Order: sequence, then C-alpha cells, then structure tokens
Amino acid sequence: MQKCPTCGGDLFTEILDGKFFLTCKVCEFSKLKNCLKVNQIYAFFSVNKDDDIEGIAAFVDRGIVIPLIAADKSRLEELKLIAHDMAKKEGMALKLVKFTNREEMEVIGSDGR
Repeated sequence: MQKCPTCGGDLFTEILDGKFFLTCKVCEFSKLKNCLKVNQIYAFFSVNKDDDIEGIAAFVDRGIVIPLIAADKSRLEELKLIAHDMAKKEGMALKLVKFTNREEMEVIGSDGR
C-alpha cells in the first residue's frame, strides 16, 4: 500500500467524476492517480455451492454496485481485504482469477462513436 507524503497514512484509490485519485483518509491529501494502459485484470468470482456456477463478486457502497475487479496490485490488495470479509460473512467461496489476454473489441465515444 502506498503511503501519504503528507502524514504517512495509507493512500486509497477513489473514483471521482470518472477519474482515479489516491486519497488519504487521515489528512485528506488527494492526487490524481497515474493510469497506465491495462494489460491484465484481476477478478474475484463467487461460486455457487450447488452447481459451481461462477459470477463476478461485487459489493454495494452508498447504493453503487462495485465489482471486485482490479487492474493493479495496490487495488488488488484493497479488494482482497473486502473479498476475505465477504467470504467469511456470507459463508461463500471466492476465486481470484487473473486475465492477461487483451483484445480491444470496440471504441465507444469521442471519434469511435
């Protein structure tokens, strides 16, 4: 986990207006996070006990459904804590899966329409 340059507290990733920021909950330091091209993602899958059907695990925060998907190691570590908590509270199995095969299928918006 990255540390705050102001107070030394932990920095957390937050999304504001579609942009990623690193923020400190101790001193409210915030900076725009440098986002690189995503070449791999990590996803947590929930597994149905009865038939082994998988689905992307998610949690609800302030009415917003947030899937457990990460594109970098720091976010992955944050989500692992949530995944462990979910698995324990719900009595479910969660699988962590890494995807590395990137295929751009379509560009939507700007000039891609």
